[in-house]
Amino acid sequence: MPVNALIQVAVDSRAESTLDVELSIGGEAGTTLTLARHPDRPYFVGAPVDALQADTLYEVRVPRATYCSWVPPGYITSDCYGDALDDGPVALTSFQTGSLVDVTSPTIGEGQAVFSFSELVRIEGSSCAGGPRGTYLSVHAEDTGWVASDDGGIAGYFLVHEGAQGNELHPTPFPFRAMRCSGEVGEVDVPGSYQVVAMDYVGNVSMLSAASTVPDGCPSSPACAAGPAAQRASPVPRLLALAGVSLLLLTRRRGARA
Repeated sequence: MPVNALIQVAVDSRAESTLDVELSIGGEAGTTLTLARHPDRPYFVGAPVDALQADTLYEVRVPRATYCSWVPPGYITSDCYGDALDDGPVALTSFQTGSLVDVTSPTIGEGQAVFSFSELVRIEGSSCAGGPRGTYLSVHAEDTGWVASDDGGIAGYFLVHEGAQGNELHPTPFPFRAMRCSGEVGEVDVPGSYQVVAMDYVGNVSMLSAASTVPDGCPSSPACAAGPAAQRASPVPRLLALAGVSLLLLTRRRGARA
């Protein structure tokens, strides 16, 4: 990361307008930084009070009580369980600086994305006289034509669907998408025109990429169409905002459901 990088943390469901974090080097007591809620994106963001040191490993930390207050009921995490309940800070994430100062905006790739689909996935259920409860297609993207370049590195990409830009930052141009064909699994709005915008670690954004279209790949009668017996499958992951607390692309899971 460049030494003039911004610090960005996912909002989650918290209602605060600001978030105090500590920037620590080598686990030692560090400096406090107040991040402000971004007006258009689900993040707290701010610039360090003192310039980041070059070639240095940083931790972004909060008091344990603050961190554990974010853990939803019914979840457990090793940082908020048993003997871990003390006043020590919890490292939300870490990042390594380089020596560059980022002074340019990202340059988006000049190509397009090419999309393909998985075979139709059927989830067991009782609909359609014993047929599958739902069906979906995984959308695969060859998106190297959209990959951006930047002197200080790319923090992530915002997906633009039918001209509307999402506010979630993704590590790759086209994130996982599951096209719903029937039932309640997958997203219903997947088909359509897509573009991406890249953002660097300083907050500069690129121009829009060229547009590419995801067609509707579902069969005409996916829920009751003839085919192999319904197979047991795990629920389809949804396209989520960055979970837990993260510094741009580096995330840390808060825990697993009890």
